[in-house]
Amino acid sequence: MSGSSSGARLVDVDWLLAHLDDPGVQIADARAVLPDLKTGFPYGHVPGARPCDVSVLSETRDGVEGLLRPWPEVADRLSAWGLHSTGTLVIYDESGGTLAGRLFWVLDYLGHPDLAVLDGGWDAWLAVAAPVTLQAAVPVPGRFQARLRLPNQGV
Repeated sequence: MSGSSSGARLVDVDWLLAHLDDPGVQIADARAVLPDLKTGFPYGHVPGARPCDVSVLSETRDGVEGLLRPWPEVADRLSAWGLHSTGTLVIYDESGGTLAGRLFWVLDYLGHPDLAVLDGGWDAWLAVAAPVTLQAAVPVPGRFQARLRLPNQGV
């Protein structure tokens, strides 16, 4: 469903534009920072977005790459990024959606109640000439309180 949050899994650019100043909506930029290509958060982002380096949420254990770090560490990292476990959280990345999908999965597993991915991601944002800023939001630590969503608990 596109257009509104409450239970939606996708929101469109128009919805996010209408909610940029909504204190109950947070925005997570999950794009990789690639200095050689001048892409990622420092080179322009949605106003109010928080940079979220999804790679730091994973680790290698017993030779297996990409495993989620222990959930208390992840919750601390999410808090350091300024994310909260309440309100609506919209995630975007480059058009492929892999990093946004990974962050969505982590946040869902940790019990965030209202998540959405920006339909079309960063490319969709740019396509309509939506505002872009280079100014980083002052990192005010959030309070991400994990409530693990275990298998068979439903979504």
